[in-house]
Order: sequence, then C-alpha cells, then structure tokens
Amino acid sequence: ERLPWLKILPSWGILAALGLAGLFLIFHRQRRPGHLFLAAATILAAAGIVGLYILSRFKVPFLPFCAILGGFALAQSWRKLLAPLALGLCCTFLLHSSYVNNFQPSFDHWARPNGTQVQIGDTLTIEDFGPEKDGGWGAWQINADATRIQKTFRCPALAGKTVTAQCSLIVNCSAAAPLYVRFGESPAPGPTRVYPLTPFAEDANGSLKLDSLTLHFDENGAASVILCLRSSKPGISIFFDTRRNHARTHAASDTKPEFCNVPELVLILKLPATALDQHHP
Repeated sequence: ERLPWLKILPSWGILAALGLAGLFLIFHRQRRPGHLFLAAATILAAAGIVGLYILSRFKVPFLPFCAILGGFALAQSWRKLLAPLALGLCCTFLLHSSYVNNFQPSFDHWARPNGTQVQIGDTLTIEDFGPEKDGGWGAWQINADATRIQKTFRCPALAGKTVTAQCSLIVNCSAAAPLYVRFGESPAPGPTRVYPLTPFAEDANGSLKLDSLTLHFDENGAASVILCLRSSKPGISIFFDTRRNHARTHAASDTKPEFCNVPELVLILKLPATALDQHHP
C-alpha cells in the first residue's frame, strides 16, 4: 500500500523459475569456481528454508540468489535460454505442488510437533497449521445430531498451569441458522451458548470467537477442549484439515457415541502470553 511500485517486481514464481534456469546453465555449461559457489550457496539457502518453514517472509533471503541466477540466465542468448527456462518453470510447478500436497504436513509435524505457537504482543496463539493453509480443509455439516469434538493442544511451557483461554472456530454459513455450542462433557458440562449466524459470502469462511474457558495443562503440557455442537437448521459447517492427522482430534456424535480419531479440527487457541511466565500453582 505504501510502495505501489513494488507490485511491478517479478513474482516469487518467476524468480524461482529463472533461478532454476540459471542453475541448469551453470551445471550444464559454466562450471567455473565462482559459478559453482553461487549455485551451492543457493541450494543450501533453499534447503534451509524449505525444510523448516516456507512462508513469504522467510523466502526473502533466498530471493537475491534467484535474482542473480535469473540475471545470469537472461544474459545468455534467448535461443539457448528457452529450454532451461521451460525446465525451470516445470520444476518450480512440480516441486511446489509435490511439497504442498505430500511433504508440507510431515515437515510441519517434524519441525513443530506441538503445532504452530506464535507470540504476538500479549497474545500466544496455538494452532495446527501456519498462515499458509494451502487447501486440504474438509467441511463437516452441523445438524440436530450433536457433534462432540475433543481437541488437544500441547505447549510444554505451560505444563502444570491453569490459564484462561479463548477458542476461535472456523465456520462456514450458507443459510441463516443458530449454532449451539457447549464446552465440556457430562456430568458437568458448561452452559449452552447460542451463536446466530448469517450467510457468508460465497466460498468465504469466518472465524467464530467462542466464550472464554479455563484450561489446565497437565505435567506433559497437554490440555483438551471438548466442544458439543449442534444446529436446528442446515447450512453450518466446521472444518477439519484432511492433510494433518496428529491424533490430537477425536469426534463422536449421538449416533456414534464413542470418540474416534479424525483429522485435525481447525480450532485456534489464544491465551495471554503472561501465562508463560507464571509459576506452577
């Protein structure tokens, strides 16, 4: 917004394709020590980013390498550039698609076994995914048959502590309908809260902030949220991340009362960051 001219710069995809074309030319034709050093530095930089967290702001240090290699590729004759450029475009598409669909959830679970935990200001956010979801969300219709979901959050820094937290549930509403939400299970469930929802824009999802609740994290840093959801009218859906199943979400219903393992519920937990500094009770 403040620097509109940045919009005319090449996108990440174009720079990556040109960078791959430059790498191809270096290994195929220009095997000079300086060129090989640049290629090795680029590959190491890419490995360090892809193996941990592939977000736009983390890719920024890698972009200068792509720009240098892309400039090297463009400096070659256009006729000779067509083949490596086409190869670079194909590799960029295939590698990105393969990573997102097959490897990203495994990398996420390996790098962050307790989910994504981000502290911004006075708020600590815990969730199972990063800012780039890249699809994989499956909708679950809420109806009169109550759906009970147990979602476990893990944060070793909160082991043995009791905190007040707030959950945000990602929902979609295609028709005006009430959503009945209750925390906890019998014999001591919490009160039922009614959230009247109105239709969202087409293909749009919303973040529904639920009432605050008190969570106790055990000695292993685990705390469970139990939600009982139902609606008297159709049109409300919640979401599960079908590409992530870390055994932290279990679901049951009136017709299937036994909890069973399901893909991770898209539920976001927010709590005060000061809880990290509290001593055990």
